[in-house]
Amino acid sequence: MDSIKSAVQNLVKEIYEDRGEVRASVLVERAAPEDSPAHNAFEWDDTKAGHEFRLIQARVWIRRVEIIIENRPERFIHVPLVRVEGKNYSKYAENYYKPISVVRKNPDEYKLALNETLARLNTTKEVYNQLKIIAKKATDIKIPDFIKVDKGFKIIERALQT
Repeated sequence: MDSIKSAVQNLVKEIYEDRGEVRASVLVERAAPEDSPAHNAFEWDDTKAGHEFRLIQARVWIRRVEIIIENRPERFIHVPLVRVEGKNYSKYAENYYKPISVVRKNPDEYKLALNETLARLNTTKEVYNQLKIIAKKATDIKIPDFIKVDKGFKIIERALQT
């Protein structure tokens, strides 16, 4: 796995150096030749790849739609599947989605969903902090904008930890 990651990383760097940006379509195009070190990072069997793409589309739709439960509109939340080392999983074992109010009533699912949400928030904060460092050098960004966002992160973090 590390060799595939390294191959993709090298290819991404190469594309960036060539173009000044990286587009997914170019990465796939450059990985397509069978002699590309990054070739095995992708599914080239169109039947399997088509199915995987439809799963991605389904996940987007599940997160986008609402259903009515007890006369209230409800959104779905992602609940990651916990994998236990040494346990065999069916090829059909996958993460799932449930209405937020239902997940809230199940402590295990709630904790899994909350931990995933906090991890995503932390990733967003990391990117935001990098942008903030760069933007502080720009003259068109106002410091109060940063203060508002920083306060917003703190409010969200406190709310998620209750």
